[in-house]
Amino acid sequence: MKWMRNSTEVTATKGRIHIEANGAHPGIALVFENIDTQDKGIYTCKAVVDSKEVQASFRLTVMKPIKFVDTVTRQTASLYQSVVVRCDAEGDPEPIIKWTVNGKVPEGPKYKVVADGLYINNVTLEDKGEYTCRAFQLSPTISNMLERIIVLKIEHKPVWREKEEPAKAYAFITGNVNLTCEVTAEPAPKFEWLKANETLTSQQNVTIFEEEFHTILQLQVNSENDFGDYVCKASNRLGKVERVITLLKSSKPAVPETSIREARHDSVKIDIEGPENEELGILGYRVQYIRRQELKKGWNSAKVVEFDKGESPYSISGLRQNTHYIMRVASRNAAGFSDYTKESSFTTDKIHADPVTGSASTATYVSSGATQIIGVIVLHHIVAVTVELKHNL
Repeated sequence: MKWMRNSTEVTATKGRIHIEANGAHPGIALVFENIDTQDKGIYTCKAVVDSKEVQASFRLTVMKPIKFVDTVTRQTASLYQSVVVRCDAEGDPEPIIKWTVNGKVPEGPKYKVVADGLYINNVTLEDKGEYTCRAFQLSPTISNMLERIIVLKIEHKPVWREKEEPAKAYAFITGNVNLTCEVTAEPAPKFEWLKANETLTSQQNVTIFEEEFHTILQLQVNSENDFGDYVCKASNRLGKVERVITLLKSSKPAVPETSIREARHDSVKIDIEGPENEELGILGYRVQYIRRQELKKGWNSAKVVEFDKGESPYSISGLRQNTHYIMRVASRNAAGFSDYTKESSFTTDKIHADPVTGSASTATYVSSGATQIIGVIVLHHIVAVTVELKHNL
């Protein structure tokens, strides 16, 4: 009895591929240790049985799973240059590579699949995003798929997110104003604020906030000297941009007029009017409200709702039933907020228990002609029942 690989007999009794006694049964076993793709092929067992030579063969197929090599998940390209987004996968059978770019199949002369990735011609900012490289193994005996998501960043100098320039902002003395700059850039930019050619830092009436791609200069306006031109600069190793924001003096908006139109068990409707003939026009309103028993904590603990200017009434929901609230309102223009109105109050309705179900409910009774409609809304169980009775009243 012997084992053959192609036309060569396997005789080794030790090593990675060897033969050994079968133990409990007559015959010899062919043993593979640390099997490799090079071991694939046809193996034949030959033996003499009853003076006749017999044999049995099998084909050994060895699959090497997909593995990505030299494929990093974050890659960069330079603006207006050509680049290959690298994705190299190995395996046996050899994987087939398919691409999607931001969820779409890349087409046209701009993209070309090459041996080690996806070629992009004349890179623009629109080419940034997620590139998905999928590797497929397909054969009569196996199928497999593995994907790698690659984030492509396009290196470029800072570019303003908003095209409008020059910029203007408004404020009044004793007021606060936020001046904002926002850019796109790769690498991330460094920001700088200047006034009268002097660099500003966070101190006294100036606070500067910075995140990766935008900065805010928060200014408490104390005097006439705080008005004027502020310069925002954004730079990285590829270039820089700057923008002038002119802070103009305006007046604080006047206090609006308010009244309570209707209070329900969980909401209130408020009429807010004016003020009229404002220099910059009223843009909206800020409403603060707090439960009466919490007022001793101060207005800093009050809830705040802001509305764009529209038609009255303005609604606030999510209130507690049978609760006394204190409220005040300020108007807003481009320069900031007015003083608050005098405090006013309202009380939300109490929900009464339904006499039949014992659940909290509200009920309405409407009678018209020969039809009587009774509607019951059970709030706790979210059930609506309508009964229509027809008779002559």
